[in-house]
Amino acid sequence: MRSHVETPDLHRVTQRPPRVRVMNGDNDDHENREMVTRIPLEVTTASKEHCPGCSIEINHNDANIQKYARNATDIYKARNEIPRDAALERIFDVHRQVINGLRYDFKIIFSYSLGDSTIKNMATCEVEVLLHHTRRTPLVNAKPCKIPRSVPVSGGTGDEEI
Repeated sequence: MRSHVETPDLHRVTQRPPRVRVMNGDNDDHENREMVTRIPLEVTTASKEHCPGCSIEINHNDANIQKYARNATDIYKARNEIPRDAALERIFDVHRQVINGLRYDFKIIFSYSLGDSTIKNMATCEVEVLLHHTRRTPLVNAKPCKIPRSVPVSGGTGDEEI
């Protein structure tokens, strides 16, 4: 037996109210009820900003990012990658990704002097923070810092690309 498949008219289908069909099953002592509901068809496309698993840029002033940056600072100082008197100059390029928990990536610029008050040394470091959905403690991965760069204290605003 050949069945004919008819393409529904979407306007007509979406305008009809829901209907209830009662079907008798193999067993006569009860009825199977099936609710058929018409749902309007909507086609959407996901923008790059909201695609699942994509990394999105977030505000560097976020309280969690500030906390993770302080944790990373302690790690860098403990590993002697930056001096104990280094100051957190700036957090930038902050991204969040949702993958089996949360993943944050950001960069930190530290400033410090090495005895000469006219020279400010800058170190740029990358940090990755992983928050697994089953763990409460974040894993802060402080990646090795780039070679420090010296800049005159009087020059620049601190907003230059390093």
